[in-house]
Amino acid sequence: MTIRSWEFVDLIKITDFHKENFIDAWSYAQLASSFLRENFKGFLIEKDGEIVATVCYDLSIEDGDILSIVVKKEERKKGLATLLIEKVFNEVQKIELKALFLEVRVSNMPAIKTYEKAGFIKIAERKNYYPDKETAIVMKKEFSYSY
Repeated sequence: MTIRSWEFVDLIKITDFHKENFIDAWSYAQLASSFLRENFKGFLIEKDGEIVATVCYDLSIEDGDILSIVVKKEERKKGLATLLIEKVFNEVQKIELKALFLEVRVSNMPAIKTYEKAGFIKIAERKNYYPDKETAIVMKKEFSYSY
């Protein structure tokens, strides 16, 4: 398995991957316009040349947002989401980001448990957040640095 940064040439494959494995899949246009923003970053995991997991996130001056983590259905519960979260943590700590946020469906207990194990805590809920009106849980991970 290989973890690497997204490249623009990956976007069609990522779009197809998301459509097959993610209920809230982004369109190619959404991914492409996000990719062109300077503060948008993404990593993917490949296994035998096939994408099996992705993460993308957006940075601001002091904090950032994990926008999506997608793992191939057949590869879930193998720690791939945790690997991607750790990769994001390593990257954002290099720039001393203060916090990361994310939203997760209230019904997605496997993801919630993964995020809690990674140190995220629930800070709020967003009612009717998703297109199907499901509530989102807002979670936050804070980082501290000693100087």
